[in-house]
Parts: sequence; C-alpha cells; structure tokens
Amino acid sequence: MTYREAHFVGVAALWAEAFPNDPPWNRADAAIPEKLAHQPDLLLVADDGGRVVGTVMAGYDGHRGWLYSLAVEGSGSAKGSGRSS
Repeated sequence: MTYREAHFVGVAALWAEAFPNDPPWNRADAAIPEKLAHQPDLLLVADDGGRVVGTVMAGYDGHRGWLYSLAVEGSGSAKGSGRSS
C-alpha cells in the first residue's frame, strides 16, 4: 500500500533495524519527506494487522527506475513478505 503518515513510526523502526549504519541523509526522518515531496506513490509499505513488516522506496525519472531501499522485518519474511509472486 502507499505510505501514509501513520506508517512513519513503523517504517522508521524497521529502517533503523535493517540499516543501522545508514548515513544521515538516508534515515527515515530525512529520506521520507524528500521522497514524498517528489514521488509519493513510490514509497510503499507492507503491513500485517496495522504493524509495518516491510517497506520499499523506489524512484523513476521517466526513462528508468531504481530501488533506494527495501526492508522486510525478520518475522515478516517468513510469511512471504518481500517475495515476488
């Protein structure tokens, strides 16, 4: 689903766990507002009963796409989160 403000705490916690040594510009408090300002539809969240279990931040410039970050909670990956269908 598309990211909503209510997801921020869960996404920030997941990123802190998945990327403990991220540079300051790639932490949730800096990266999420930047992404939302430019391409809000490319910040996606997977939730399980309201709990964030995965997130992906992508980019697209009209010609190519790229992945900024992908994080899946350890227990979420066992349920198939993050696996392509």
